[in-house]
Amino acid sequence: MKRFFALLTCLMFLFVSVSFADSSLSENEQKYVGAWSLYARGSEGKIYSFIITFLDSYQVVQSSLTFKNGTLLTNNKASGEWLGFTSDSIIFSLAGTDMCATIKDNGYLYLYFFKDMTLCGVYSRCEDMTSAMGW
Repeated sequence: MKRFFALLTCLMFLFVSVSFADSSLSENEQKYVGAWSLYARGSEGKIYSFIITFLDSYQVVQSSLTFKNGTLLTNNKASGEWLGFTSDSIIFSLAGTDMCATIKDNGYLYLYFFKDMTLCGVYSRCEDMTSAMGW
C-alpha cells in the first residue's frame, strides 16, 4: 500500500510539472480555484474554522483555527500542490497527507482522505470580494 501512495505522489508531481509547462488549467481545475471555507461548532463548545485556497499556480494552502470559550486554541497552516485527477475531482497533499476533493451538485466541496476515502470536510465557496473592495 505504501508503494501505491509513493507512486501516486510521484505521479502527482510529474503531472504538476507538466501542467506548469502548459500553465493552462483544465475546465475541471478552474472550478476549484479560489477559497473555500468550513465553519462548525463541535463538542465541548469548540468552534472550528478552516479555509482552503486553491491557486491557479497549482498551490493549495489551508488555514485551520480552533476556538473554545473565545480563546484561540490552535492556529495551523499547511500547504502543498494540487492537480486534476479525474473529470470531476482533484488530488492534493497537505502536510504530508494525501487528499482528494470533488464538487457535488449542491455546490459544496467535499474533501476526503485519499488513503481510505473517509470524509474529512465539507466546504462552501467563498465569494470573490474584489469588486466590493474597489480593486
